Amino acid sequence: MSELLAFILEHEQFRKARLPSLYSDFRNLKTTNLNGYHANVTAWKTILSAALAAGKGPDSNKLVLTTSDDLVSSLQTRECGRPLALGVVIAEALHNKELWNLDTFLARQESIYAWSYTGAVLNWGLTKAGIRGQPVDTRGMVHGRFVIVKNVEEAAKQITSTFAGHSSLTDRIFTADLFASEHAPTLSATDLKVLLRHLSRDNRVCAYSGATVKFLAPGEPAIITETDTTIAHLKSLLHSLSTRIVQLSTDIAACTARAQAAVANKNRPVALAALKSRKTAEGVLTTQLRARGQVEEVMASIQTAADNIELVTILDRSSKVLKGLNKEIGGVEGVDMVLDKLREETDTVEEVNRAITEGGVVIDEEVVEDELEAMMNEVKDAERAEKVRKELEEIPAVREPKQDEVIDRQLSDSLESMKLGNEEEKEENLSVHAS
Repeated sequence: MSELLAFILEHEQFRKARLPSLYSDFRNLKTTNLNGYHANVTAWKTILSAALAAGKGPDSNKLVLTTSDDLVSSLQTRECGRPLALGVVIAEALHNKELWNLDTFLARQESIYAWSYTGAVLNWGLTKAGIRGQPVDTRGMVHGRFVIVKNVEEAAKQITSTFAGHSSLTDRIFTADLFASEHAPTLSATDLKVLLRHLSRDNRVCAYSGATVKFLAPGEPAIITETDTTIAHLKSLLHSLSTRIVQLSTDIAACTARAQAAVANKNRPVALAALKSRKTAEGVLTTQLRARGQVEEVMASIQTAADNIELVTILDRSSKVLKGLNKEIGGVEGVDMVLDKLREETDTVEEVNRAITEGGVVIDEEVVEDELEAMMNEVKDAERAEKVRKELEEIPAVREPKQDEVIDRQLSDSLESMKLGNEEEKEENLSVHAS
């Protein structure tokens, strides 16, 4: 059993109960059971896409499906035989632009999504007019290499998210080989061409010249300059030097271990050879380290220059913005004019407030204060009366009748004197006010 078949049989849609229908020639379902027909076609398209993405396809490609009689044979099972309608599935996918012929996809200048609306409307119109019908069913397999659009879109989404936060120029430029090794190590050479073509033409997130790949900053034109190519080559050289340095370090460690083992075994010739090899590797390592340092300095200088260009560009744009804003304000003369108008309107508001205040009712502050004083005195008298009442309640209840009369008389006298005092205070207040 092939890896592809094993992968398919583990999928939920290809459970044993459905296999007879999926492996049958289900073309007749298009007229007798349209839902069943589309369900079978969708199941096959989904599983083939998933199998290639998982690396279980008929070859090393993950984005490109190679269809042939060998593919059909690799899907053969003992119970159901070969999938008889696989050619129909491929034809349907090609008709719906879910698959693209590889050569057509790479050579096409216009985006594949340009077909989505206009092509669909045109096909619908031709079909309604009777000029064009549904895709032709075929019993045999359609041979060729076809780009699976769904897989390409998923791979492009991952790459785009990786570069979403990269603003540094040197971080966004690669040679094609360096890009493949760092960001698409599991893709074949064919897959890489398809992915870069999709990113540059359909998604417009990068520029691709065949040897240089540059992911674009917002508003940056999709062109590869000589500077970009130079940066790409420098990055590739830096990567090669780093790889070589790691290998030399490993070789030096191995020579040291070999020399130590030879010394332990008292094998002088082998120990000498190992030490000589180590010395040679150390010399080369020193040279490589020096070269890498020089390349890193050049890269840092290029990045600094790029940052300076970006800074100057931003400052230039900012100066234009300020110039436009100052023009809208009208310069110093315009500001002075606005301030003069503001002062005039402020003076007008103050004059209006003054006129409103002078035309209002005049209130005698002394009369108000006298009235407040009288009200406060009444409150004090009430408080004193309440205090006397509480003191009387505290006197023992058992008294001679004569004593009660004396107390009542004293209370009456106290209240009378309080009233007289209040009247005298009122008369004094009125006399003061009258004077």
